[in-house]
Amino acid sequence: MRAPIEEIAEVICRSETFRTTPRLRDFLRYLVKCLAIDATVKEVLIGIEFFHRDPAYDPRRDPIVRVEAHRLRRLLRKYYHSEGAQEPWQLYMPIGAYSPKLRRREEAALEWRLAVKVQASDPLIGDGIAAELTRQLGSLRGVQVLALSSNPERADANAILECRLDGINIQAKLSRRSGNQLTELGSFDNSIQPSVEALTQFVASTIGLRRTGGASPRALLDFNSYQVFLAGRAWFHRCSPGNLEQAARCFEEVIDRHPAFAPAYASLADIQVLMAYWFAPQARPVLKRGLIYAAKAAELDPVGADVLCSRAALEAVLHYRWEEAEANFRRALESNPNNSLALNWLAIVGLVPQLRFSEAVDAVFAAYDLDPASPEIGNEVVWVRICCEQYAESADQARRIVELHPDFLEVYWSLSVAESSCGRHADSLAALDRAERIAPGVPMTCALRCFAEAASGNRDAAYQSLQRLESLSDPSAARSIFLAWAHAAVGNLENAMHHLEKAVDAADPQALYLEVFPPSAPLRTHPRYPEILRRQRLPSRSTATK
Repeated sequence: MRAPIEEIAEVICRSETFRTTPRLRDFLRYLVKCLAIDATVKEVLIGIEFFHRDPAYDPRRDPIVRVEAHRLRRLLRKYYHSEGAQEPWQLYMPIGAYSPKLRRREEAALEWRLAVKVQASDPLIGDGIAAELTRQLGSLRGVQVLALSSNPERADANAILECRLDGINIQAKLSRRSGNQLTELGSFDNSIQPSVEALTQFVASTIGLRRTGGASPRALLDFNSYQVFLAGRAWFHRCSPGNLEQAARCFEEVIDRHPAFAPAYASLADIQVLMAYWFAPQARPVLKRGLIYAAKAAELDPVGADVLCSRAALEAVLHYRWEEAEANFRRALESNPNNSLALNWLAIVGLVPQLRFSEAVDAVFAAYDLDPASPEIGNEVVWVRICCEQYAESADQARRIVELHPDFLEVYWSLSVAESSCGRHADSLAALDRAERIAPGVPMTCALRCFAEAASGNRDAAYQSLQRLESLSDPSAARSIFLAWAHAAVGNLENAMHHLEKAVDAADPQALYLEVFPPSAPLRTHPRYPEILRRQRLPSRSTATK
């Protein structure tokens, strides 16, 4: 006999899983209570009644309801993969709706969430195999493949593919998990490179799935070259300037040996995107180099998901071809719905600059669902919430990432901006102090300190930070966009606009977020500012459709 949904919801709210999330507990109780009044709960009404938004608020520009619904769905899934694993009835919220529903446990069992675990004598090769398997398995219809940086033992994975590299062979075991119980479904043994494709077919046939689209033909590499490629994949996922350079050397070595291997070119294109965003003093030559790699990859494999993703990001950032970029991101995700990089870049590169916040929230949370252990994607969620002006919520989430990843530099930048935007200036500066201890002398930290100090009213300190930024031993390290933020913070708008125009001339990706990033706010009053948006083919927040 089915228990009332109110009773089931109350059991969930009193669980250990929900113990530390009072807001989500209250949100769930509110949604269940709404069912007694209306079977269809409207997003706008939730925003007004539960989140205390103004009655005139626009959920497309402030998608607070959508964000918290994503968080609630994730926590419900976690509960039913741990404490509630044996409950006969499960409460869930369908995607795109806000009315809780019930289903039998056996109905929920049709949802596959697969984690990949690889054991190898060389951890780098093991990580590379895991990355390749995750990419290939992601093309299966009806399965979510959890990303490389996620813990294979995490509670919300209900299937595990355990692999062991023995010489040139991979031995694998696919198991189904219910609570703490593992049930073996099948085993596999094959040689290293063909086995990545064959393992995908093995998993598909074992659990009754098929590919989302056709597989792209790929040249086979010799054993040593494939090991180099796998090492490159592993270095790429350990994102930092030095590690990306290591990855690039691996992919270049593969291309020297096998000039027709498209994935190596696509991976080199991805590296250029990341370098242009975070590390390169001058973005334009880096992006142009990336576009050459992407074009070669597309020549060899026109429909490959990785190729489409690389091309989309580069066309958006370098040429502002927003519609073409989005179409390529969507095609990449049709081919591989579990491509967390494509989901993340669709949100950050394709949608946020166009002020399409609700769609960006959906995409970035889809990436986060696949890779919640990744501090990079977790920080992108924080950053999207900053762009949506959800400053208090973004600060809360940034603090959670700090607890899990105390040495992750980028999250302190996001935390500082969120805290400053909330008026908590001491906390904002404390976050930048921590960033400075982790990596002294980084120009981004210095530029944001200028913003935070000016926001706190300490203009003398802000001027000192500006002078420090302008006196770096390597002037090119202080990218023009950083100088634009810093000059804007102290009120030097003419100088700020001069540097902003240089940043746009340089195709700096950080200049795409003028309408959403708080340090850019003073620039919006300058008479030449509208021309910047026209050059980038981007909408203004003041004129966007409400």
